[in-house]
Amino acid sequence: MSKFFFKSLEKPELLIIIFGLILNLSIAGATPPVGTLMFTTCSISNVKIEDYIKEGYPFILATIIALLLITYFPIISMLLPNLLM
Repeated sequence: MSKFFFKSLEKPELLIIIFGLILNLSIAGATPPVGTLMFTTCSISNVKIEDYIKEGYPFILATIIALLLITYFPIISMLLPNLLM
């Protein structure tokens, strides 16, 4: 797994894809209908799914905004790799 990330550091355009995948997976894991992280968290902590969704909206909204910013303005995610090269 680390070989993949080291290889991706050699090609900065792959970093955008990695950031997008990580953000998409975090959104998909925390929201219904799939939401495996949501169901696991609710069952372990004995919290109703409705309460989890109500309290999690700001975090999900922030993640979606971050995903949109990185998608439409890739310079944001490429700033640090460009400075290091």
